[in-house]
Amino acid sequence: MSPLADIPVEIANHILGFVPTSDLLNLCLTNRSLREFAEPFLYSTIRIEAEYGRTPRIIPLLRTLLQRPKLWDYIDDVYMDGLGPKGEFIRPLDLNSVDIPVEQCVDAIKKTKVPYTDWWIAKLNSSATSVEALYAMFLAGLSKSKRLAVTRGFINEREIIGKVIQSKALGGSGLSRFEQLREVTYYKYVDNVENKNNKIFPDVISLFYLPTLTSIKAWIPNPPVFEWPAGEPNLDHLTSLDIERLSEDNLAKILALTRNLKSLTWTWTCDETDDPGNTMELNFENLIESLSLVRGTLEELRIRLEIGPIISPIFKPELNVTGSLAGLAGFRGLTYLEVPFVSLAGFGETPLPMEDGVPPTVKTLALSDDLLLNDVVRWQQPYFEEYGTGFAPAEAIDNHIEALCDNIPTQLPLLRDLIFFADDMFAPIFERVDFDATMAIYTDDDFNIRVSTRYNY
Repeated sequence: MSPLADIPVEIANHILGFVPTSDLLNLCLTNRSLREFAEPFLYSTIRIEAEYGRTPRIIPLLRTLLQRPKLWDYIDDVYMDGLGPKGEFIRPLDLNSVDIPVEQCVDAIKKTKVPYTDWWIAKLNSSATSVEALYAMFLAGLSKSKRLAVTRGFINEREIIGKVIQSKALGGSGLSRFEQLREVTYYKYVDNVENKNNKIFPDVISLFYLPTLTSIKAWIPNPPVFEWPAGEPNLDHLTSLDIERLSEDNLAKILALTRNLKSLTWTWTCDETDDPGNTMELNFENLIESLSLVRGTLEELRIRLEIGPIISPIFKPELNVTGSLAGLAGFRGLTYLEVPFVSLAGFGETPLPMEDGVPPTVKTLALSDDLLLNDVVRWQQPYFEEYGTGFAPAEAIDNHIEALCDNIPTQLPLLRDLIFFADDMFAPIFERVDFDATMAIYTDDDFNIRVSTRYNY
């Protein structure tokens, strides 16, 4: 008998929490008593990533889960990250060539009693889609997981996975629901080649019916008409939303039901897809109206503006912006604000004082380079004429930063962090800004100013 098997469960669990996965597996193989301690840790986190040129790891995992269904209850966190826009790593596979009980898989699918059982089994029996059907089976067996991430290649051209997620979220089938799910990521790459792969609205919107969710990060395309599939859900439990693509008008349909939302990230996108909300019209007044629905609870707000990817040489989008973000100044609960630099300075002939659009309660202000060189920003054009394209944005930014810092003590008394998000090609622009000179204007020792990337922050 191992000494570990004789110690109290709480102490054993504490110790095993520090043990690497490979050692947990060895413990499970040592004896039955140690396996009972180690298995919950061994199966607590499942990561399924891109797999090229080898038998997918879902094969042995699912085989074990079918033999011992209790192990499904140990799975807390699931991360399914398929690299590539269409999940090319899910290669054709004849299940008769690998060690997995195909008939048991068929029986398990039949027991779900979902309306698409025959379709699911047909996918299982086809070498082209067999692995996709197995991933759907894995998701179907989850019930007590707390975190779920399904991304990129696991979404594009994986209709059965989306169907299973809908069934588990909406209920009404033989599939068990996600009983304890708290955080969900359902995020894909846009498909500019086959637009059919972008129509995943029914899959994503079903997630909002999960009663225990506190956080959703999702790529949500715009439907022709926004309709809740099963009546308005109760979203009182949601405290964090990260939504990309959904228009500001459709965003309002969700925000109207969130009564306790504290963190919101909204990414506006325009590209060549046939999304009904795909437009180069950006109305900040409409956005402020939508955001006002959560004015009383919101503490963190991130607004991101992206154009692209652009593939066709004849597609030359021209952005039209109306209104401004000045209305954000009235959001007195915000302590963190991330917005494009140009959205505070405005898009007219004369730039606006940036501090006028920032609530006095903000402690961290992050200014990104989104749309920085876009022609719609008319006030920066004289800088182009005087300094050239390379240095004009730096000169313009420098002037605005000095003005902003001059007014921080009176208008933004709580501000302590000023961050500039400079990614890829725009980093040199921010690096040309004389931050040392700017800092000399504002001498508060607790005040920090820096250039960073939003991905590492």
